[in-house]
Amino acid sequence: MLLQIRSSDQWAFYQAKGIKANLLEMRIDMFTALGKTVSNKDQDNLARYRREQKEIFAEADSLQHESQLQLVKHRRYSYGVTMFQVGIAISAISVLTKKKAFWQGAMVFGLIGLVLLVYGLAAF
Repeated sequence: MLLQIRSSDQWAFYQAKGIKANLLEMRIDMFTALGKTVSNKDQDNLARYRREQKEIFAEADSLQHESQLQLVKHRRYSYGVTMFQVGIAISAISVLTKKKAFWQGAMVFGLIGLVLLVYGLAAF
């Protein structure tokens, strides 16, 4: 979740740089249309905004990709935890009813949870 927040912040920063660059570009176009000279500072700032925007884009994209990978990992772990919890609940039922079939079912759910845990670890 933190990675997604950081990614969103970077995308907002990217948009802010884009707005600044567009405003500066409009100013340059207006000065050019009026036949006035455009200062080198404006040209340099426009180039800097575009360059910074590319860097921000790369970082935001990287954070977003990492966030998506973490979400996949989280889902795999949550499925494993769910299977463990179901196994624990069924084993409690087996203790109360003293039926071996419930205990075996609980072991199956526990093994499925273990497989999902290993699957989550092995994927990354």
